Amino acid sequence: MESLKSTHTVKGMTCRSCENTIVAQLKKIPDVVSARADHQNGKVYLEASRSIDESEVSAILKEYPKFSVEDEITVREAADSPVKSWYQTYRPLILLFLFVLAISAADEIRNRTFDRHSYMNHVMAGFFLGLSYFKFLDRKAFAESFAGYDPVARVWKTYGIVYPFIELGLGLVFITGLGLAVANGFTILILSATTAGVLKRVRSKNSIACACLGTTFSLPLSYVTVGENLVMIGMAFVGLFAP
Repeated sequence: MESLKSTHTVKGMTCRSCENTIVAQLKKIPDVVSARADHQNGKVYLEASRSIDESEVSAILKEYPKFSVEDEITVREAADSPVKSWYQTYRPLILLFLFVLAISAADEIRNRTFDRHSYMNHVMAGFFLGLSYFKFLDRKAFAESFAGYDPVARVWKTYGIVYPFIELGLGLVFITGLGLAVANGFTILILSATTAGVLKRVRSKNSIACACLGTTFSLPLSYVTVGENLVMIGMAFVGLFAP
């Protein structure tokens, strides 16, 4: 009997681990001969001895709410929908940035003075605490997405699981002002590694989601992520070496 091939759109895939999970589930569908997933274009490819529709794919993946299956009508409607502007895409990150800057400035106004190092420490504390919060909402999903571009997380899977704790710890150190030299050095180290991974991914033209705000918001990995990291690295260098 001739096998039938079908292609399905699955949202939520961010890395190789996602592909492996989905393929393992799809192979459980009766009469499926082979399965392949591609997180870069959000597609899964099936070969079976009978026709497989979206409802079966969706049912087999129901234990993984991170993944959602779209039928052809939904995909067509999405293609016809208006493209988001740059601001609409990065609005969550922009708002976090503005809130952190405003709160840090308010603290300097309260002290009736402006200390550059104090201001930068509070900005960095706000970023680390805010970003870690979103990652804590689903650490496992974040770790899977993070491994898609961070070189350390790709080799050491546990790194993505503990990374939100690292950001939380750095945020608390920057807000208390204790151990700043170690915190600044560690910030430069971890963000330099991540930035190198992001640059490699962006230059490869392979679309992937950014995990900076966890998996709560769908932000594309881009030079915006690079810029965000470079600003943090720059402030860490100032904290370490500038008088």
